[in-house]
Amino acid sequence: ILMLFFLSELFDMKNNNIQKLTWVSSIAFLLCFSMYLIDYRASIESVYAPTYPKWKEELVKHQADSTYNPRIHPGTDPWEVKL
Repeated sequence: ILMLFFLSELFDMKNNNIQKLTWVSSIAFLLCFSMYLIDYRASIESVYAPTYPKWKEELVKHQADSTYNPRIHPGTDPWEVKL
């Protein structure tokens, strides 16, 4: 609804239409970018956890013991990669 309000301001034909277009476009961009950052941060927190297996460590274990299958995400019930 807020985006529709901003767009409606673009079609209001008054004297300072170019300044209004710049102002509304800037606000719309900042609003969309802020929403993206909030969503990105939340999605990263739900995808990654420090307890998940680290690939480099798992690869070192596999190199030391070729029968060991490296574990990958998700960390709660890690999957294994058969090399």
